[in-house]
Amino acid sequence: MSDDPFRVQESGKRHMRLGRKKQLEWVEGSFVTPDISDEHAVRYSQTDGYIGTVLTRRQIIQFSLAVIAIFLVLLTRAGQLQIAKGAYYEALADKNRLRLEYIRSDRGLVYDRFQTPMVRNVPNYVVTVRPSLLPDDFAERQGLLTRLYQEHLIAYSDKTQELFLRDIESMRSNKSLYDKDVLLTQYLTQDDAILLQIQTKSIPALSVDRVSRREYLNEGPVAGAKEDAIVYDPVQSLSHVVGYMTRLQPGEYETLQQDGYLFNDTLGRTGIESKYESVLRGAFGKKEIEVDAQGKFKQVLHVDQAKDGSNLITSIDLELQRVAESILRRHLDAAGKKAGSVVVLDPNNGDVLALVSVPTYDANLFSKGIDAASYEQLITDESRPLYPRAIAGEYPSGSTFKPVVAAAALEERLITPRSTFSSTGGIRINEWFFPDWRAGGHGPTDVYKALSDSVNTYFYVIGGGYQQFEGLGVDRISSYAMRFGLSEPLGIDLPGESSGFLPSKDWKESVKKERWYIGDTYHLSIGQGDLLVTPLQMASLISVFANGGTLYQPRIVTSIVDQDFNRIQDSAPNILGLDGIDQQSIEGVRQGLRQVVTRGSAKRLSDL
Repeated sequence: MSDDPFRVQESGKRHMRLGRKKQLEWVEGSFVTPDISDEHAVRYSQTDGYIGTVLTRRQIIQFSLAVIAIFLVLLTRAGQLQIAKGAYYEALADKNRLRLEYIRSDRGLVYDRFQTPMVRNVPNYVVTVRPSLLPDDFAERQGLLTRLYQEHLIAYSDKTQELFLRDIESMRSNKSLYDKDVLLTQYLTQDDAILLQIQTKSIPALSVDRVSRREYLNEGPVAGAKEDAIVYDPVQSLSHVVGYMTRLQPGEYETLQQDGYLFNDTLGRTGIESKYESVLRGAFGKKEIEVDAQGKFKQVLHVDQAKDGSNLITSIDLELQRVAESILRRHLDAAGKKAGSVVVLDPNNGDVLALVSVPTYDANLFSKGIDAASYEQLITDESRPLYPRAIAGEYPSGSTFKPVVAAAALEERLITPRSTFSSTGGIRINEWFFPDWRAGGHGPTDVYKALSDSVNTYFYVIGGGYQQFEGLGVDRISSYAMRFGLSEPLGIDLPGESSGFLPSKDWKESVKKERWYIGDTYHLSIGQGDLLVTPLQMASLISVFANGGTLYQPRIVTSIVDQDFNRIQDSAPNILGLDGIDQQSIEGVRQGLRQVVTRGSAKRLSDL
């Protein structure tokens, strides 16, 4: 035994290690004199000894469970990111890597019946900003925008620099604008647009684009050779026919984006521009491009070409429109009046050859972006220049309603073409007197003379009755008026058509709280009283007698063609029908109307 009681005695075994069972039970640290040939000892120390600690089974199990739990958490998260939300995060990555740009289509043009253009598309250079792509650093962002404003946009902006910067900061905080291309300014010259495009090429947030602006050609046709051409008076009344376009208003984009509209897009508001919006618009194309981490262009990945809108051929005769407007203005000026309308129809198919409403307005004010002062002036003008009187104005028809009453009386066999009544200057019913327009009357009058001289007494009698003669009465007059297209829109392919109004006994009792008198029927019989019609309805009504008995639906657009004028679709004349009136009744009225210019109240027109 050694003299040192604390020295562990060596045995014949090479290594002093415990067996597995004892190893797990032993928890006390030990000092072991290392054998320099023992690799374990050499690894940890080259000194006289080392300390070792052994874990218990429970500790090992706990450690293993912790490692497994961490692994399961990582695996679950990885599965959530890559499987459950893989498509979502892939889309986010693509959104950062890919950018979708739209290729605008050319809007279709509108032509008159002889293919004279009434509108055209002109280049318009615009600047847009996408707030989400601006620098996140406030100072850097303000510096960039300040340089942009001072060096390029100040001449095109109606905002101060302070307001310009404040508006863009507001866009960044607006969720609906943050990731949209918001219009900053427009109508740049081509040179300025090219220069700005070059200088801002490294700024992904800014875009300089060439788009089209609608220009309405209201100068009228030009006649003669170029050296002695005659430029006619403006045809501003086309504004009520063609209409105008404006940019989308707040709230409209959310509704229209599913139809392919963009945030800064335009929309037809009135006239043909509105009615045929889907035909004229075409379809925008798409260009998918790849960008780098800074949003700079790398390459084009895919392109879907735009589809241009279709052109429209209308029934309008531009020269006739100009002449009708000119004549109407001249007579309004002579009479000291401000408002009127002219409707010219082809009675054989319903084509609208001219549709004039005066006063009117310049549609280019809207396409350029009308300012608040100009718009306020238009809507507060007492003469209502924005109002399309020819299709929306409702007025007492006057004597132009008399052919309807005559046709009804002939059809009901209350009269024959030669039935005669004496016109002595009017009719007296108790204390009420209903006069003729000619003092002393027109003498013995049949339906031909009644129409040619517009004899009121004749229509009082056949409409409301007198003494022993029973007239049509209000119900039958209204029934026949509706057959001629009154009291309902005729369906012209323009927005805003009015229906007019036919009075009735029930209406007067419920609305005016009065009974229906014989005088009301007399007034209705000559187109007065509460009867209201549109100029278009009266032109259509008279066309029935001009063409021999057919009521056509008025139409503006006759054909849809492509950019090369190849026919896509033709509009056939649409017959609305004229139930319950035979040819003989129509012909009787037709002859009476013919005599208006051969010997009647408009005889001075016979030399036309």
